[in-house]
Amino acid sequence: MWDVVTKVISTNNKVEIYVKNAAETRNQLLVEIAEKQLPITKFTVGQTSLEDLFMEVVGR
Repeated sequence: MWDVVTKVISTNNKVEIYVKNAAETRNQLLVEIAEKQLPITKFTVGQTSLEDLFMEVVGR
């Protein structure tokens, strides 16, 4: 699974994982979280559109 991860950001009590295929990775990640019995309080999945990327590049 971890070959699809493109970026990981870890801050106080929060981890952001960026992947190439969110739908596929989500299920694999949930299985791994359950197996390790990690104390997760919130799990969110989001997707970035081309418009979002463009706006980030132009700084708006």
